[in-house]
Order: sequence, then structure tokens, then C-alpha cells
Amino acid sequence: MCLPNVTSDGEDFRRWLEGATEPTWTRKQLWLDTLRKERENGQISTRVRILSNQVTDYERYACGFGYRYNGEYEDIRVLHRGEHEIPADLIERDFWIIGRSIVVTMYYDQHGRLDGAEVANPGELADHLRTRDAAWAAAEPLPHGGPGTPSCTERWQPEEDAERGRRHRPDRGHATAVAARVA
Repeated sequence: MCLPNVTSDGEDFRRWLEGATEPTWTRKQLWLDTLRKERENGQISTRVRILSNQVTDYERYACGFGYRYNGEYEDIRVLHRGEHEIPADLIERDFWIIGRSIVVTMYYDQHGRLDGAEVANPGELADHLRTRDAAWAAAEPLPHGGPGTPSCTERWQPEEDAERGRRHRPDRGHATAVAARVA
């Protein structure tokens, strides 16, 4: 079963590249309201973001415009290749585990933008649960909060471009996220 192609970033990634310091709040607040309602209803969301050795613009954008604010309602941790020891035998793709029983595999285009998702075969659940648990145990908590709170956007700023605020070379490397929502 394939889910539709989603353009969840709107214009925010382009705006971030151009120097915007906050997401488009009319779009972002809808997602934060969803996460808040889920948390109030007892749903727990966790996420481990595994960052590329050379952190890409899109990864830094996701930290600055996403995780920084989502972290109020999601428990988010990060593993950075080259800084953290990445557990062996992790499933090297982005996925969500929903309610401890459904795995949704995410697909991205060559620029790292979400291109769609698919519900995985139920027989793959145990391997995904092992990956989730190993990644969570090895990861460090990601700071969150509003403007002025350090995030991985600042932490992994390329030194040679720190004064310009952005990196202007092609994104390289591999990133993945392991996320779970439990009712």
C-alpha cells in the first residue's frame, strides 16, 4: 500500500536557505497542534535522527525548523556519523513504527525531500523494533525550544561557512530517521 507523495516542507526549505530564521507558522502550527493533541491523548512519539558525517543543508534545516519545535511534544535524539558510534546492523532507511505493530517506510528524492511512504510487510516488524531500540540507546537527546535554543543547526554548522549562516555546496552523505508513535 503506497501513501501519496507529500510536500510537507511547503516553501520553508527554500526560505531557510535564503536566511529565514523561523518556519511558516500557519503551516507549522498545524503540525505542532497535532503533536500536542496526540501527547494529551497519551500517544508517545519518539525519534532518532541519524545525521550524515558531513551534515547536509536539509538535515540542518530539519533541525532548525522542525525538531527544535517538535521536541516539545516528541522525544527526539540524534546520532551523528563521525561523532557517535552507530550501532551495527541498523536498518539504513527512514521509517516510522506506529502503535508497536505497523512499520511505514519513507522514501526521499535525490535532494532528501520526502517523496512518499509505504506500509512495510508485517514480517519486518521485529527487525525494525530492534533498530529502534539500538538507535535510541546509542543516541543523545536533542535540545529543543524556541528561537535562541541551540539545536543541531548551530552545533553542526560548517566552520568555513559559519559567518554566512549556510553551506552552499551539494548535500552529500546518508541520513536516516527512526521514529515511533505509541498509543
